[in-house]
Amino acid sequence: MSKTNEWTELKETIRLFTVWTVSSLIDSSFLALWVTIQWVVSSKVVTPLILTGIDQLVLTIFQILFAISTLAPVANTIYRDIRIMILRTQRKIRSEIKIGEYNEPD
Repeated sequence: MSKTNEWTELKETIRLFTVWTVSSLIDSSFLALWVTIQWVVSSKVVTPLILTGIDQLVLTIFQILFAISTLAPVANTIYRDIRIMILRTQRKIRSEIKIGEYNEPD
């Protein structure tokens, strides 16, 4: 393998890890934003309301639905990013296998 190919492969690997790192940071920031929103709603909106009985039950159900509905897009984005990472890795492995098959001596 030539030095040029080694440097090209190293650049591709660094680029790949950079994309993964930035993607993970963005996903983590969305998750942190979700936690912050849940905390603000709970501490600033729900806690001051002193509810009992059916009102408390309705508010609890609303909180659960709100949490799920705001977490779903974040979870979908994280799942998509992980799935893309896996697919790209599989594609790279298949590509390397093909290169190895072509370079085998007869």
